[in-house]
Amino acid sequence: MKILYLGYFSKLNIDERFCSLAANNVCSYVKTTLCKKYDGDVVIINLAQGKKHFSFCKSNKSTNGNVTIIDAPRYGSGRLLSRFSNLMLRKWVRKFIKRNLEDNDQILIYHSLNTLKLERYIARKYNSVLQVEEIYCDVVAKSRKTKRIELESINSFSKHLFVSKSLMNDSRIKSLNSTIFYGSYSLPEVPNVNRLNKSIVYAGTFEKNKGVDFACDLMEILPDYTLYVYGHGSASRKEELLSKYGKKKNIVFCDQLRDEDLSQKLFQYQYGISPLDPNSAFNSTTFPSKILTYLKSGLMVVSSRFNSVIDSPFNEYVIMADYNFESYKKAIVEHTACVFDSRNFIKSLDDKFGHELIDLIKL
Repeated sequence: MKILYLGYFSKLNIDERFCSLAANNVCSYVKTTLCKKYDGDVVIINLAQGKKHFSFCKSNKSTNGNVTIIDAPRYGSGRLLSRFSNLMLRKWVRKFIKRNLEDNDQILIYHSLNTLKLERYIARKYNSVLQVEEIYCDVVAKSRKTKRIELESINSFSKHLFVSKSLMNDSRIKSLNSTIFYGSYSLPEVPNVNRLNKSIVYAGTFEKNKGVDFACDLMEILPDYTLYVYGHGSASRKEELLSKYGKKKNIVFCDQLRDEDLSQKLFQYQYGISPLDPNSAFNSTTFPSKILTYLKSGLMVVSSRFNSVIDSPFNEYVIMADYNFESYKKAIVEHTACVFDSRNFIKSLDDKFGHELIDLIKL
């Protein structure tokens, strides 16, 4: 039996692609898990498109033992080419599947608004699993029709890999078999560094509804603490943040780093914060990946009372705060000597997940 994984990676072979840090993080971990835990043939295809809008390229492939790595062709990107590139990519994947997969082979695909038609085709034709990180229409403003189509696509699969217990239990989703997967459980090695006293880190997107503004505003009432910001987003959004907070003495904007480099950097800080608004539409349908990133580096984590965090197995390793500045200040100041053994717990999840993933695919 062959397993085909269709995911999104910033770099799979030698070709760099446009891909969010969160998607690259989870897809890279699933890829590694498949390669380690499954002794049959594994094919990994990168669906991410090129960084440049008018970037066209044929597919490229590499093979190592039982593992084949393929970058899908690039058909351009951006608004002008989005429909064309999605259409051509969908046709290429369907042709690849027809030529290379047999009836008993399995497919695992990462859910995206760009692949809804492809997802429904795969669910209809093949024994397959859908990896669902979030219901995107809960986060991105879309028409009712698009929202309906997204849910129909998710429900066309009988097997799912969900990002949280809250998402798995969402009344809109009907799943016969599923496994919960909160993010990459691969642990970085502990470097020989001392943590900076009274240091706080925010690592994540610069989008307005994801907490970076809250984190920066919080520093007004924590003048003797320093916030280090590792974020990613549009150039205009970065300029907006730098204009508003760049001159603050206790806020440091750091360079955007690859996941593995960021994990090493995080060991020098004390606190990681995830100040998401619990009243947001995605409160129950996505798990903040930054929390797992913080925990893997042994930080004390302060989070809003987000449903997906409360329902997660990490809740006992996270300091909960109300969504206001005074509550966050109190949570940080009163937990200066708190120690959580989160890394050992994550290692146990790593061992468990590999078996659960293969069992789910084989069903």
